[in-house]
Amino acid sequence: MEMWLERCRADLAQLWEHQGYWAISEVIDGKTCRVLHLVASAGVFNNELVDEVEAWGRSIGCKKVVAEVRRGMTRRRPGYRIKSVAVEKDL
Repeated sequence: MEMWLERCRADLAQLWEHQGYWAISEVIDGKTCRVLHLVASAGVFNNELVDEVEAWGRSIGCKKVVAEVRRGMTRRRPGYRIKSVAVEKDL
């Protein structure tokens, strides 16, 4: 997490907060479009913060949002769809 805070300090990533819900994002200039990557979030989910982050992304030319989230996000935020699945294993 420290790396992301350093990236925020250097204006290479963004730190967001609304009513105790925190998120970190970065902007990626992809092959076909500019993408807003939601890197991490913590706290009680807050739609208003996601709305704010998405609006900011649109304002700087982002055409997509990509995030690593739990499956429930697709129920909370219409328009999001599952594009990949992450797996883990205890060692």
